[in-house]
Amino acid sequence: MYDVLGKQQLVKRLTATNTHQLKINAVQPGIYFYRIVSNDAAVESGKLIIE
Repeated sequence: MYDVLGKQQLVKRLTATNTHQLKINAVQPGIYFYRIVSNDAAVESGKLIIE
């Protein structure tokens, strides 16, 4: 997860399950971008707004 300045804020290694939770209580409110990568290729990306 990256902030609007491109600074990496959070990294989590995912397992093969269908559901994942991120603990973002240490992250400041703002707009963030995420990217899910599998085998060195981005499979999903998006925006996350934390209020």
